[in-house]
Amino acid sequence: MHDIHHLISEGVAVREAGDRGRLVLLGQDRIGFLQGQATQQMEGLDNWQGVYTTFVTNKGKLQSEGWVHVMPEEVLLDLSEGTGDFICQRLENYIVADDVEVVDASPFYGVLEIFGPGGPAFFSGIGLLDDGAPAPDRPGAILKFDHAHLGECYLSRVDHGLGPEWHLFIPAEMQNPLKGLIDDYIESGTAGFPAAWLEEAARASWRIHCGVPKFGVDMTEDNLPPEGGLDAAGISYRKGCYIGQEVLNRLRAMGSVTKKVVRVEISGMRVDDPIEDPQGIPLLVDGRERGKITSLCRLIDGSGRVGGLATVRKPLWEPGTELLWRNSEGMEGAAVVVGPAFTSFPDSSSSSD
Repeated sequence: MHDIHHLISEGVAVREAGDRGRLVLLGQDRIGFLQGQATQQMEGLDNWQGVYTTFVTNKGKLQSEGWVHVMPEEVLLDLSEGTGDFICQRLENYIVADDVEVVDASPFYGVLEIFGPGGPAFFSGIGLLDDGAPAPDRPGAILKFDHAHLGECYLSRVDHGLGPEWHLFIPAEMQNPLKGLIDDYIESGTAGFPAAWLEEAARASWRIHCGVPKFGVDMTEDNLPPEGGLDAAGISYRKGCYIGQEVLNRLRAMGSVTKKVVRVEISGMRVDDPIEDPQGIPLLVDGRERGKITSLCRLIDGSGRVGGLATVRKPLWEPGTELLWRNSEGMEGAAVVVGPAFTSFPDSSSSSD
């Protein structure tokens, strides 16, 4: 495994993200239709800009999260892994008289995740952007361009709490040629900064170290977005009617949820490879289960400490709270709450008040 901290904080790391949902909305009513589906404000977004949002049930339970990018003739939905088919079907089910078409772009476009401050130089180095064209620099921004060899491509700037991040959408048939270009660039050593493909274990460790919840692991269909702090960036409480609005507004008016995703530091446990388990390791207080650990890794700061993400009941989410973990083999130790999960993307939206 590469030194992930050095790689992402000083250079560039690249990962294939083939399971991310990739949907395109067409038709004159696409923005208004999406306004009634997503929790974030869609109306008023400028072309080539976007916003982070969630999708919830009529009971406010999370179904997906991700970025929406608006373009002159289409809207791109870049959704959390494994949720594209479900959200595609959901949107199609709600189309009645709207002039909207939902297209699953995943068979036609692959996607690469690019992390680190070296991103813009990396795009120039592999010949992706011609004539020194700048890469999108604000979360939500997207660039559409025709590449001489790769064809029609899209490059978006996003934020998932993992540092500078871009998503590159390329025609599916050009994925292997592009991977060859990237391999040559990395092996040449001409970048002037560390550059490498990002191994899955390294990405998981980076995510957990940063305290970023993963849908399907730390948050599931049983969670409300505010339980993971996703409301800070993903929900607008000033917009009009949308699916789940009544529940989420009532929850906000009440002022609290009953459980939260938090960062924890673990003692008494050895973790060699990152663990992502939605079933979790029970957390106990006075013998009663009061939460569960869903993600674990050896922290990447070189300290040898073990950290993770856990869901805990109110009021046990306060920093400094100590709980007892106990696994299925009867081993146990302390889990101390460090703080909340990563909860906001400050540059992604100004409409979530």
